[in-house]
Amino acid sequence: MDGKRILVERTDPNIRNGVLDSLEFITSREFESRAFEISQHLTKEAIPKSIKQKTHWRLKRKSASYNVKRLPRSLRSRARLENLQNGAPQHKTKKLKRVKLYKSKQRLKLTKLAWKLRNMKVQITIPSGGIKERIQSLQDQLIAAKNGQAKELNNMNGSYDNYATNKLCLPHDNVRYGNRQNRIRWIPNHVWHAKRFHMSEKWGWKIAMAPTRKCFRETRRAVQWSAVASDTSYFGTLVIRCQSIDLAKTALNKFTAYSGAIPEDIIAGKNVYEGWFYVDDERYALISAFFQKELNSILMRIHPADFEACFQAILKWVQAHDGVEVDDCRFALGSIELRGPKALIHFLKISYHQSNNKEFHDFFHTIQMLKEKFYDEVVPYQFNRSLDESSNESSNDSSNEMLGGSSDRSLSEMNDFSNVNSEGSVDHQSNSEVQLKNVFSFIMRDPRITFASERDRPNLNLLYNLSQLTKLALRHEVNLTSLLIPEERDGVYSFMHSFKKRPRGEEGISRYSSDFHMERRSLTAFPVLVYKLKNQAWCVTMPWFFIQPTWTLLRKVAKSREIGLRQMHQLDTEACRPHYPYDYPYTKAGFDEHQKNSSAQKSNYERLATVERTSFDDVERPILPGCDWEFLRCVAFQYYGTHTKRLVTEGRKSHNGGQITSFTTNNGKCLDSESSDKSKPPVVEFTMKNTYHEAFIRGDLKTELMEQHVLPVVQRVLKPRCKGVLKADARIYSNCFGKGHETLIGFVTSASFNQHKSTAIGVLNAQYKDWGTVYVRNSGSLKYIPVIATEISKGKCLRFDW
Repeated sequence: MDGKRILVERTDPNIRNGVLDSLEFITSREFESRAFEISQHLTKEAIPKSIKQKTHWRLKRKSASYNVKRLPRSLRSRARLENLQNGAPQHKTKKLKRVKLYKSKQRLKLTKLAWKLRNMKVQITIPSGGIKERIQSLQDQLIAAKNGQAKELNNMNGSYDNYATNKLCLPHDNVRYGNRQNRIRWIPNHVWHAKRFHMSEKWGWKIAMAPTRKCFRETRRAVQWSAVASDTSYFGTLVIRCQSIDLAKTALNKFTAYSGAIPEDIIAGKNVYEGWFYVDDERYALISAFFQKELNSILMRIHPADFEACFQAILKWVQAHDGVEVDDCRFALGSIELRGPKALIHFLKISYHQSNNKEFHDFFHTIQMLKEKFYDEVVPYQFNRSLDESSNESSNDSSNEMLGGSSDRSLSEMNDFSNVNSEGSVDHQSNSEVQLKNVFSFIMRDPRITFASERDRPNLNLLYNLSQLTKLALRHEVNLTSLLIPEERDGVYSFMHSFKKRPRGEEGISRYSSDFHMERRSLTAFPVLVYKLKNQAWCVTMPWFFIQPTWTLLRKVAKSREIGLRQMHQLDTEACRPHYPYDYPYTKAGFDEHQKNSSAQKSNYERLATVERTSFDDVERPILPGCDWEFLRCVAFQYYGTHTKRLVTEGRKSHNGGQITSFTTNNGKCLDSESSDKSKPPVVEFTMKNTYHEAFIRGDLKTELMEQHVLPVVQRVLKPRCKGVLKADARIYSNCFGKGHETLIGFVTSASFNQHKSTAIGVLNAQYKDWGTVYVRNSGSLKYIPVIATEISKGKCLRFDW
């Protein structure tokens, strides 16, 4: 008998004259119905019904326990009920006694005083010190506020523009977590990240490193087909305000790579400068700068490791010129970075423009419709296409029909519109910078108090017309008055309220009524600046206190993932892009990071028991743990030169474990690294414009030039030729037949992210010219892995090809 065939009765006695008698039908099948009901109850009893076990893996932040505080707020009431029914142990808070009770009451008194000042719309200043000093200070501020002598705020939320002119700015005063932020500052979404991320103290900030769950593969997939977001408000922002446009151009010539004429797209605000920041005509840090022509202002976004040094260099220049001011906006402006093919789409789902900006509203939403059409239809089809030539031709025809002749537009090309010229036509041969405007600014309404039904769709006639998109972009004027001017930026917080509290007083409107939303919609709006970075990320800059509500709404977008600093490093490494500052050891920030990493590895190794230690000392000595750039410099100069000039070691050792630090040339001149400046990196980026570097590459370096004794290095992309996993801090050799470390030519700065197709970034000696195959040995290992060293692409980033 065929088990797949189910026999049914052709004639049912309950059907009479084509009508089913429901009562007789159910009565005749009463036994089956009751058996089915009993099986349902038994199945429910067999399935674990504990709310702690039913929680989705994305919500499981810690191990399961009976503590309901480890669950999300929406599940805590059910968890308490289950604990009562199951007789689980109850967590009872112990009653405080004596000193602890007194301190708790004092904290409550401090909170009540801050609450009174907040209701009076007064800016609160919290002094450093004990709790008694803080209470006394708040009482004095309360008396001053009653007498009308305190500085009033324009909102009930306690938000204000915190900036400083011609000096470094202090962080915001916080009553609740003030002591924790005395030394380490917090980003606006710190509490949200602390529940879901591993936090680390870096560069004076508490930074989210990586989610507590497995995330590397998920991040890899999300950045290919969706989008990822990261809160980068720890990046420092400053604004240089000049009285004339000539002074603003002089500032750009002073601190950027433009020594002469500045490109017109930078002056017009159509593009963002992203490159080196120069201090005393030397490369110091990587920054991004936006020039505002109408306001004669420059907005700079600097890495937190270099912000104070760059600010002091700018302040020194400002003090020598009249009519120039610099504002420290680290705690006035925040930023969010979005990556992936649908980065702008996810941001547009929560953005609502004002009605007076209809033209730019249509432009943004037309891009959204175009990208949705492309990634939902063209990309999956091309990704799964067969090897048959006919299918290839059909896929090319479909993509040509949609994109007006574009047959091989990759993900990165579609993301940055890099192949569209000013006339709107597609140029496949052009490898120049982005022709279409990649800097946008608009006034965005508060996404928390806007209805989803207001998302109007754009005109579908503009969907395939790239020339019309270009015309809309060229007509748009960038106006950032409310973002760059402190007085205008502070006025943005007017009528900003929290959703946790009903409006009171003269408003008298319920927050659940439509009148409440209609009144707030026209008042709560803030400026937004969106621009594209070289790492294919969209940077969204906005006022500080609007970062948290924007991030909260952005996290509710489907298929959007949050990442930390570790994942940002991963994405750059997998795309064969160097990540700042780890892959830049010739900068002060990068060299400091490698020194901290080396000291941390050394202390962790010394903390291990003798039995648990590996053969690191036998294999690596005298190289220090991590990337020992000083040892690389010494080895390079030891075996440098031709048969006519060679450096000979003097045999002198230093305090750091047998490291060569002294050399003697043929004419008896001694070069001693002990007398060199240890604060400066021992390596420098190679450039052909430097006579010292040219002589070093040719091999005819003169003795008098060796007093500089700084090793020129270059960055290379490393890919294994066979099976093997490259790890960070690995050693790079020119061949695997040398004895000791005489063939050492560099170190691996970034790796260990992709176990399937390992890709790494290495920094190598610039004199080594055979870039075909080099050999990598992981730290503490005896195995050599042959890898191919290639140059890093200076143009567009390499797209993901696996």
